[in-house]
Amino acid sequence: MARKRVSAAKLAAKAEMSPSYLSTRLRDDLPFTLNDIEAICKALEEDLDALLHTAVQNAAIPE
Repeated sequence: MARKRVSAAKLAAKAEMSPSYLSTRLRDDLPFTLNDIEAICKALEEDLDALLHTAVQNAAIPE
């Protein structure tokens, strides 16, 4: 959000979710669903596949 300079309220509106729904997830009170992440990527004009690929690549692998 900060990189795109979008407030939580504007992101919620663009992602078609309520501000309280988004806020609950941003505070880590509830987990994001894949549908949430997809809606947020679309709202921020980010590539979901690239995001998921980077997340997998950066995930710690226990030894």
